[in-house]
Amino acid sequence: MIEELIIKNFKLFKEEAHVPLSRINLLTGINGRGKSTVLQTLLLMKQSPDHDRTTNKIIFNGSCIRLGGYKDVKNIESNENIELSFSIL
Repeated sequence: MIEELIIKNFKLFKEEAHVPLSRINLLTGINGRGKSTVLQTLLLMKQSPDHDRTTNKIIFNGSCIRLGGYKDVKNIESNENIELSFSIL
């Protein structure tokens, strides 16, 4: 089970954000705070290895989700690369 998502420079998450997860999760909040981005991160983390298990690249357009290009999803205020990772139990 994924215990935590770590998101950096992806969409609105400029700084490294740690999103704790459990068996049941409820994402709430006002618009523009990252709820959809958290879900998109999970979809990317499924889609990318499904596309090619030997790569460490993020596949932005595939069978689960289509997000456009790198420039469309990279945080516009940052010059660093997108980083998505997770910790498991």
